[in-house]
Amino acid sequence: MVVLVVATASDPASIGPAAAFLAMPGWSPGPPIPEGMESFTNGDVRLLKHERSIIAEDDLDNRWQAATGEAVSEVIFLSKHTAVSNRPALTVHPIGWLFLVIKCYMFLVYPWLC
Repeated sequence: MVVLVVATASDPASIGPAAAFLAMPGWSPGPPIPEGMESFTNGDVRLLKHERSIIAEDDLDNRWQAATGEAVSEVIFLSKHTAVSNRPALTVHPIGWLFLVIKCYMFLVYPWLC
């Protein structure tokens, strides 16, 4: 299994970290992706550069596997955030509509609260 790291070429907050990754030793061009995306490999990590907004991307793990035959264990979207303290911060959040899952769970388990 591979880890898919995704960078949006039109987003400086995404492409900057991607350039830093690619400046590290061990990267080589990856397999061609039919959708016009560039890919790079380094061990079990695959870096994918694309032009579209990450909000418009769905099922990148499945699409990667269909194009390359490699199963994906994680998908990481590169971006850059700053904390309220103005210090660099690492933010991690789940994909999808987590608040809807929680709301539906609360309704099913505790309907008198909703």
